[in-house]
Amino acid sequence: KTVRGLGIDCSAQEFIDQPLLQEYAMEKYLLYNKKQLQDYIGKYQFKTYRGIYLTESGILAAAHLGGAGSVKKFFKGGEIFKDGNRVPITKYMTKFSGYNLKY
Repeated sequence: KTVRGLGIDCSAQEFIDQPLLQEYAMEKYLLYNKKQLQDYIGKYQFKTYRGIYLTESGILAAAHLGGAGSVKKFFKGGEIFKDGNRVPITKYMTKFSGYNLKY
């Protein structure tokens, strides 16, 4: 679903078989999330919010896990999305904080 939403038209097997295509999709998804969250990144980056020190890389990692909408809900009302393994987006915000992104 996400891959098709990024404008990449291929079968699941084609996607699995092409590491460069996977990297391309990841880059497109990262840039999409960054665009969706640019106002939040500008407002909260390098600040502590709800006990979490926030950076661009942590915010984008959270969006990778739960989508940009889940990150927006966190900032708007404190709602913390958890994936199917019960991993909260806040764990990604912390774990992937402080990485230098080239985007």
